[in-house]
Amino acid sequence: MLVLAVAQVGRPEWWLWVVAFLVPAFWAFMAGFRHRAFRAVRWLGWLWGCVALWVALLWQHWPQTAGFWRTEVWAQDAAARTGLSLMAALAVLAVALYTAYHRR
Repeated sequence: MLVLAVAQVGRPEWWLWVVAFLVPAFWAFMAGFRHRAFRAVRWLGWLWGCVALWVALLWQHWPQTAGFWRTEVWAQDAAARTGLSLMAALAVLAVALYTAYHRR
């Protein structure tokens, strides 16, 4: 996620996209190294809120290009790259959510 965040610096509204990839990195860190924080329901609520927000972001930026998962498509189409990056961020949040409940 950190590499994706750094890669966003040249984009328009880059600060928004950097935050969009730093937040899942933060939750992955919390779930992996500070999992005791999830004993408090408040932290789980924030994580669930981030998951819901990323689902909405993915819904808004879902790639419309046919075969967007193929390398030759996303290498040329910026919308496909954005959608795939948000899918990766949502996957990181899902793993963090699973880890938060599993280690609770």
